[in-house]
Amino acid sequence: VLTPEEREVGVILADIGGGTTDIAVFKDGSIYHTSIIPVAGYQVTSDISIGLGLPFEVAEAMKRKYGNVYPDVLTKSQESTLTVEDGHSVSYRELCEIIKARMEELLRLILLEMPDSNYASLAPAGLVLTGGTSNLTGLEALARQTIRIQTRIGEPMGVYGITDILHDPAHSTGVGLLLWGTRHQGKPAWEAKKRNGIFDGFMTLLKKFFGV
Repeated sequence: VLTPEEREVGVILADIGGGTTDIAVFKDGSIYHTSIIPVAGYQVTSDISIGLGLPFEVAEAMKRKYGNVYPDVLTKSQESTLTVEDGHSVSYRELCEIIKARMEELLRLILLEMPDSNYASLAPAGLVLTGGTSNLTGLEALARQTIRIQTRIGEPMGVYGITDILHDPAHSTGVGLLLWGTRHQGKPAWEAKKRNGIFDGFMTLLKKFFGV
């Protein structure tokens, strides 16, 4: 997800998962600061469900299929379009407005978790967003507009010979664990901590799932 250069000069990594957003600041090649925010994809779906009066499952499906954080640039035809899922119809603009509001909040919360308000010095490489919720259309541009720092969407790196679906930001954590385990296999204890049975089992499941 991160390049060696980003980790060295300073970068903020935010993994937007289902229930939490996990934050890590890298500086001089090492982790400098970590934090967890209890706001992520679940809260976005909950907002849609409550705001539009939809069952949670339908709200989740609409978020995944139509999620866009830039309703201001919708065309006239898009504004009048009703998205339909499982017999439910809503305004595309209303759906996008709800998503945008929650994501703007999350982006500001990420900066509030930083140990230093001088973001240009702390993280010259900016912000890297990953995790399933980072797939929302327009999120990269919204982040640049909302918090005024360089932002990109992070995808798993160093994965070859397997399906392109693994380059989806939603799989960043799983792919990262798989690569870590593969690179540390057979190394002595002083170089890499010995994995316990739970981790070994998890690695086995990952390898079977990814076919490696």
